[in-house]
Amino acid sequence: MAVAAGAIVAGAALGACSSSSSEGALAGKTPAQIVSTALASARSEGTVHFTLNATGSPNGESVVGNAGLLDGQQELTIGSDQVEAELVSGVAYLDATAGFLHNVLGLPATVANNYAGKWISLSSSDALYAQISKSVTLNGVLNQVTPTGSLQASSPGLVAGRTVIGVIGGLPGPPRTGTTGRSELYVETARPNLPVGFSGQATSSAGGRITDVGAFRDWGGALQLSAPPGAVPYDSLPRS
Repeated sequence: MAVAAGAIVAGAALGACSSSSSEGALAGKTPAQIVSTALASARSEGTVHFTLNATGSPNGESVVGNAGLLDGQQELTIGSDQVEAELVSGVAYLDATAGFLHNVLGLPATVANNYAGKWISLSSSDALYAQISKSVTLNGVLNQVTPTGSLQASSPGLVAGRTVIGVIGGLPGPPRTGTTGRSELYVETARPNLPVGFSGQATSSAGGRITDVGAFRDWGGALQLSAPPGAVPYDSLPRS
């Protein structure tokens, strides 16, 4: 549910790798072509495991997820609040702490306490459904780790032992009013040129700074998701 919380990024530190021959299959491609190749390869694989962390925000955020083209799952921690979100066969599910249900979903405190730790199901007609879908599925994840604006490519380097080229640009869109920053997508030079990680730094007009880091792995792995039993429909929850 990182979209609802406001950030979803992945990243890693880029080490030195001096040989220009290390560009591999990406040699001669423009930064935009490198990004396009990486995104196409990612969608071709269809699934990925990712870990994401944000520091500098008031409470900090961490995400562990598994994203597919149609289904996905992730566990989000924001300070003392936690939520697990799933999308399985066109139905979304949430299992969250009372603080998340009250502060993020806006449920009354008594209702949030009663349904904390219980699975809640959402249909496509529920307003929150679209946010969950974007958060846990592959296309939504990719859209939020794609640098925007004028792009530049770094020299080849190492991330998690793999030779990569970083593509540097603006923050993934759409832009937020009063927020500026940069992001970098790290693409493995060996075919099929999949994303390895992403990093981002954002500064708000109020002076707050957030650094996001994480990593992608296990491209093409099985998701093995199933619908949680006994979920309570979101539209049946009391509103008072």
